[in-house]
Amino acid sequence: MMNKAQSFPTFRPISASVVPIESAKVRQKRVVETLYHQCWNELCGRLRRLYGDGPPDPQDIAQDAFTKLSQMDNLSHVHNPKAFLYKVAFNIGHKSIGHIVKTREFLAEQLEDDEILSNEVCPEHQLSQTQQLDALQRAMAGLTDKQQEILLRCRIKGQTYAQIAEQTGWSLADISRQLTSALAHLAASQPQE
Repeated sequence: MMNKAQSFPTFRPISASVVPIESAKVRQKRVVETLYHQCWNELCGRLRRLYGDGPPDPQDIAQDAFTKLSQMDNLSHVHNPKAFLYKVAFNIGHKSIGHIVKTREFLAEQLEDDEILSNEVCPEHQLSQTQQLDALQRAMAGLTDKQQEILLRCRIKGQTYAQIAEQTGWSLADISRQLTSALAHLAASQPQE
């Protein structure tokens, strides 16, 4: 026989306000992780068919797309995250191709410039180039050692994110973030004409 002091407590249902609701950031992180596991190979394959083996490297484009997706404040307005991811990746690839084309056109233009080929550069042009170089050196000094290393490897040596990650041990996402930050810093440091 039980007395009143030994009776078992009664359980009441927990109200909805007490149950922790999964935050939007946690849901977003899960969506990005799920997309990564489900779509990585397919996305890289499609980018490779569209843009070739590079440059830009299809894996670099895909990594940038996932980085942009994970950095968004809120994905609740996105009805089809996979389609959105692909659109972001295609836009990054298109922008990268445009950048490469412009760079090649600029280099070809510079190589055809008679003034440069004949070394008959006027003092104003030399001063302008010296000022631009000084501004670039100051901007580079404002980068971290890691950012400088990634910028050198990616833009000068032409290494892919995967090659940099393999040689340094840094994650692809970190390489992408560091390069984006470095390029933004350099762009902001350029003198406006």
